[in-house]
Amino acid sequence: METFRNNLLPLSNCLNLEFRNFFFGVSDGKFVTRYPYNRLVFSFASRGITTMSDGSDTVVFQPGMWILIPAFREVMHSHAGSRHLSIHFSLSVLRGVEILASMHRLFCGKNTRLTQIAKTIVETPTPLRFISGVQLLCREILFEVLKNDAVNMEQFYSEFIKYAKLTEYLHQNCNFHITVSDMAKIMNMGTQSFAKKFSADTGIAPGKFFNRILASHAAKLLFNTELSVKEIAEEMGFCNEFYFSRFFKRHFCLSPTGFRKEHMLGQILQSRAFYCKNSFG
Repeated sequence: METFRNNLLPLSNCLNLEFRNFFFGVSDGKFVTRYPYNRLVFSFASRGITTMSDGSDTVVFQPGMWILIPAFREVMHSHAGSRHLSIHFSLSVLRGVEILASMHRLFCGKNTRLTQIAKTIVETPTPLRFISGVQLLCREILFEVLKNDAVNMEQFYSEFIKYAKLTEYLHQNCNFHITVSDMAKIMNMGTQSFAKKFSADTGIAPGKFFNRILASHAAKLLFNTELSVKEIAEEMGFCNEFYFSRFFKRHFCLSPTGFRKEHMLGQILQSRAFYCKNSFG
């Protein structure tokens, strides 16, 4: 218990809830998505049966329900005029280590009170009401999910804090040419021993971990800047635009151009809808 109390403050100070995008509107058709951040979706109405599946679980997404899709989880959608609010957010420690990415399933439930809050903030929007509303929705759902399917935060933190120097470096130097050997040198370790220990400590191979950081950085550049795909590829150290596009599509099931276009569509909202791009995402 004493150790738990001593860790509360550092855990609290390194835990970040950041918003990436919001969408309110109607979706139709079948498609596949995978994003570098989590998505919390509230269903308001549907013309027919709407489902979401990650290959192992299939959720029939009915009005009044919410669904939480962890970061990097590939989901197959089948929408039948689904009217919903989608909140895209990150819950991370140590500069971008996404906590929910370790949770390999979809989470869903039905909560009339929270669904009504979601409807209220998009149907009678003001910036402060909307932002405080999405924060409330995320925190309440996260409390519910983590209560029933808890992440051992002490263990999570203790394993990744060993690599704080490395994660800081990788976020400041998002270059495709960084190798596992380079990462090992930063940690003053041999390549093989570093790769083995990092995988054992964190549950993910170092190369895959860095690729997630690269993919997340690429998504931010596509969404938050006007750089061309070619310019982003050059900035991130890819040999050409084609190779960058192939890397990006492998992570998100969309080309960089398609990803940017899809996010731009989130700004074209239907009557009485509200879009708010968070300034600190």
